[in-house]
Amino acid sequence: MDDRPSASESPSPLPAAPAQATPAPATPAPALSAPATPAPATPAPAPVDREAEAKEAAVAIKRAARLLSSEMYWDAIQVLEPAVLRAVGKPRQEGRVLLARAYMKNVNWLKQGEELLQEVLKEDPKHAEACLLLAQIYRDQGLKARAAHMLRKAVELLPDNAEVRAELEKMTEHEPEAGGGRSGLLKRLFTRG
Repeated sequence: MDDRPSASESPSPLPAAPAQATPAPATPAPALSAPATPAPATPAPAPVDREAEAKEAAVAIKRAARLLSSEMYWDAIQVLEPAVLRAVGKPRQEGRVLLARAYMKNVNWLKQGEELLQEVLKEDPKHAEACLLLAQIYRDQGLKARAAHMLRKAVELLPDNAEVRAELEKMTEHEPEAGGGRSGLLKRLFTRG
């Protein structure tokens, strides 16, 4: 008899040999003696380019100045707050003054505006615009002596500015003369003897 299967008979299934594909690259086995170090959860932050950051901040401050001139105070504040933190030098001062101007438009933010202007004057005592804005804040709050003091500083810094001089004269026209008023009373109290 013929042991060959006939065409009608199906051969019994034999397990096929696995196809030889290109071998996968071998991954090195971890060393058994060294403990595995966990991978960092987040990648390390890229080094900060302070110079590029300062330039971007200066551009943002210029954009905020345009927003302020368009009376878009809230938008200007949103641009200025982060920009002032990244800016350096003159753009930082400019940004602080602009931010103070924006804050001054809301009575609830006057204190923040005043603090910014005082910081500007600490760094640059000859910043005339900061003096003028502080004078305005103090005048609006009824603090005439403080307002007059800031206007005097502004007049010293801007001696040719007639408008600032006129504002100071208007504010101080009702002040008592030196030697009269309260200072006269103090003088009399201290000279008694």
